[in-house]
Amino acid sequence: MDTQQQGLSLILTNILHQGSTTYLRIFIDNQNAIPCKLSPPSFEYITYLSHFLFFTKEQRKMVTPLQAPQQIALPANRGAYFLLAIPAY
Repeated sequence: MDTQQQGLSLILTNILHQGSTTYLRIFIDNQNAIPCKLSPPSFEYITYLSHFLFFTKEQRKMVTPLQAPQQIALPANRGAYFLLAIPAY
């Protein structure tokens, strides 16, 4: 999975599910000419429940990561790997 917005490229490189924890290893590439600092990551589980034929209900649950960097700082024109751990749903 790769997404790019405003000079930052995020690539999900590994997913490991172990016990009640899911580990995500991501690579963030700063393609800007200036350093940047990103806020701590947050996650949200979204569940779609089907009711009847055409009606769906959406449930959202915010998840606090078990392990994540407090602040992601990237130098100009450089990239770095980060490991995130989130509880399994």
